[in-house]
Amino acid sequence: MEYEDQINQAMDPKYECLLFDLDDTLYPLTSGISSEVTKNIQEYMIKKLGIKDNVPELCVSLYKHYGTTMAGLK
Repeated sequence: MEYEDQINQAMDPKYECLLFDLDDTLYPLTSGISSEVTKNIQEYMIKKLGIKDNVPELCVSLYKHYGTTMAGLK
């Protein structure tokens, strides 16, 4: 693909709108999205933040105290 084609493709967005389920209200727990998000957050904590011990328990604690795990990591 030539440079000009790449620019045109980038300027033509694939989606008009993205929805983020920040409070777990758009999808049922049975969809598995929440568990995948949790898995990704835990992986981030281990690989990027260097947290090694009790990551699942820490996630629950942060979630309960701050409303979301990510808010607690801020």
